[in-house]
Amino acid sequence: MLRRHPGLIRQGRNGHSEQTARAAWSTTSSPLKAEAYNRGTKHMTDSTYNGWTNWATWNVELWLDNEEPLYRAKRAYIRRTRGTITAREAEDFCLDLFPNRRTPDFDSVKDWHDVNWQEIANAWQAEKEEDEAAA
Repeated sequence: MLRRHPGLIRQGRNGHSEQTARAAWSTTSSPLKAEAYNRGTKHMTDSTYNGWTNWATWNVELWLDNEEPLYRAKRAYIRRTRGTITAREAEDFCLDLFPNRRTPDFDSVKDWHDVNWQEIANAWQAEKEEDEAAA
């Protein structure tokens, strides 16, 4: 049976609820399997998610790149960082932005532990090097 699993509802800036784009079609009636499908574990057979290691890593970058204040903070951090950006530095910076170790989409702190901080640091380093080459 084909069932549609609704996307997440979150509070919008204007106080109204808005539906996120995470709606999916599933052929299962199991809530756990449906959640796994929505979270991207069945998105690709190599267990990546939209080009990132996993859903949690993608979600952190999604929030940082799509919310203007977070994006500006990230870009300022990249510009002022000297040397190579490490995984620890990337995680520490994100802890300042998400002090509860959760983006608004995370179900639990466990998602935070799934983030590939080295992959995020590498992406930020690449952005930094592109900026330096363009200057």
